[in-house]
Amino acid sequence: MKNSPENNWYSFHFGSDFVKNNQPLQNYFGKSFNNCYVLFADFCNFTRFFSASESLEDIEPILQEYYTEARKSIHNNKGMLDKIMGDGFLAIWGLHECTNDTEKNILQCVIELNSIGLTTAKKWQSIIDIYIKNVGMRFGMAKGRLITIQRNETYPGLSILGDTINMASRLQGIANPSELVCSNKAFKVLSHYSKGFTENATDINIKGFGVVKSYTININEIKIT
Repeated sequence: MKNSPENNWYSFHFGSDFVKNNQPLQNYFGKSFNNCYVLFADFCNFTRFFSASESLEDIEPILQEYYTEARKSIHNNKGMLDKIMGDGFLAIWGLHECTNDTEKNILQCVIELNSIGLTTAKKWQSIIDIYIKNVGMRFGMAKGRLITIQRNETYPGLSILGDTINMASRLQGIANPSELVCSNKAFKVLSHYSKGFTENATDINIKGFGVVKSYTININEIKIT
């Protein structure tokens, strides 16, 4: 596989395994993928931490480590990192690899990302005066269809589209710290791979979707089976 801006994009977002396996890039262009999992992760109290910081030089190494560790967790758990959005991440499972362990990998990734958020907040707190409660991260997840479109050479890579992304984003917006709010389809599968968490079924009105059945999972109570 030649070294090009496009391939560099895939190496970053799909992870090193993608490049090692030398999978054809065209396999992902202009396709529809069913039963994909979309995860939105958001760092709680990021704005407060950022506002309390006096120098970019102080927070840059903390954020660099945060981004690096989160990316490693997503890739190690066989996910694709689609976007980094300031303090948050958009990760996808189901485009380039699905195994019998996909659902376990997703839950493990959520646990790890929440731990990374807690560790980052602790380090950040050590360099500022104002006390900010360390509460981890919040997550939203949906399962469904995605489509992919190849971008041009100016901005290489994939554009990934679908209502599944919008739903996961909306669900993340209603999650409390250290919670994963899932759509009904995502929860029905994930619930088979974890025991011990509290499930709160809630019918919520989501912009663009109407009333949606969702489930709230306390991340600290997840026990992967």
